[in-house]
Amino acid sequence: NTLSVTVVTSIKLTGNDGVRISLIGLTGTQTSSAPTITEVGTSIFGNGPQWNQNTGVFEISINAGKEILPGVPKKFSFPVVNPATKQDPPQLAYQCQANPGSGGILFLDDMISDSEHAPNMAGVVSGGP
Repeated sequence: NTLSVTVVTSIKLTGNDGVRISLIGLTGTQTSSAPTITEVGTSIFGNGPQWNQNTGVFEISINAGKEILPGVPKKFSFPVVNPATKQDPPQLAYQCQANPGSGGILFLDDMISDSEHAPNMAGVVSGGP
């Protein structure tokens, strides 16, 4: 499956601030190593994603000198391998953090659908066959 993600913020996020965006709860996949992301438009994410198969956490960072502007959607996608056996869909959440390790969490919430929105950061995840 390919997971497609759209990030829209109400604040500017910059790589110079050490911003990392995490998708949490991608448990049960057979994806053992960090998948390659495909970005739509200008490439802003660097150093490849971080992936923890056991906890189901996928994390990307914004390159130094790059940014996501308020109200401007940034889209990317990445592949995951389905579980070996059927499972209920996991509860997904997302987190946006500045200067990881300093506790600078900007936003943490459950994933939302296209018809909903969050005050600081909206995330939409969709999957395909």
